[in-house]
Amino acid sequence: MLYCFPFFETWTVTTTHLDRDAIKEILPHRDPFLFVDAVTEVEPGKRIVGELHADRSKFFFQRTELVPSTLLMEAMAQVGAILVLYPEEHRGRAIFFRSIKACSFEAPIPIGSKVRIEAEVKKMRGRFGSLSVTAYLDDVVAATGIMSFALE
Repeated sequence: MLYCFPFFETWTVTTTHLDRDAIKEILPHRDPFLFVDAVTEVEPGKRIVGELHADRSKFFFQRTELVPSTLLMEAMAQVGAILVLYPEEHRGRAIFFRSIKACSFEAPIPIGSKVRIEAEVKKMRGRFGSLSVTAYLDDVVAATGIMSFALE
C-alpha cells in the first residue's frame, strides 16, 4: 500500500539516470567530498538507487584497501539527500542530518568495487523525516541504517 505524504503529493513517479554533473545541481557537495557517482533510479517521494565507485583515483581511497565505514555512511546520506532535494521546489534548500540509528556494517567493501545504495522514505512530517538506507556489494548487504533529517 502506498501512502502519499502531503509533502510529496504533487510528485509523480519517474525513473531517471543522473550523472555527477546532474547530482551537483542537486547537492552542494563537490570533489573530493561528493561520493555519489550516479543515480540510476528515482521514484520521487518514495525511493532512489545510487552508485558509489570506490576507485583509487578518489582522494580518500589512495592509502587503503577497504572503503572506510564513515565514508560509506556519508555516501549513503548523500543518496538520501538527493531523494529529498530532487524536486525543483527543494533545489537550493539545505538538508541537515539529525541522527543515524540502527547502523550496521555487514561486509567490507574493497577498493575497486561498485556499491549500489538504495534509500527509501520511511516518514515525512513537515520539514522533518527519516530514510531507510542500504548499501549493497554484489547484491550482498554491506551496510544499513535509518537516517533522520531536517530541511532548512
